[in-house]
Amino acid sequence: MILSTTVFLAVPATPILSPGDIQSTSAELSWTQREDDVVYRYEISYRRVGSCSRAPSGNRTVGGHLRQYYLTGLEENIIYNVSIKAFGLLPSGIGIIRLQTLATSKLHH
Repeated sequence: MILSTTVFLAVPATPILSPGDIQSTSAELSWTQREDDVVYRYEISYRRVGSCSRAPSGNRTVGGHLRQYYLTGLEENIIYNVSIKAFGLLPSGIGIIRLQTLATSKLHH
């Protein structure tokens, strides 16, 4: 008698990333994920638009139970591409947004 088994590898859906409160050096990020997805971690990457480097300016790894993150250490008045990828047993697609940090007003006397 031959027994067969089926292994089901769940690939999480691509997270839907949204910007929240954006300041001069930080940005609030939130994302949605299907309720039945098994996600162990998320990887968030960001890179300045127009950067010659293909490497991200920064990477953050957060727990799979989170749906919000405050990205800090950004430069003021800069446009960034921000991406997120979910990791279950296999990685998901990549959710991407573009955001611009605020410029602080400087008074000259």
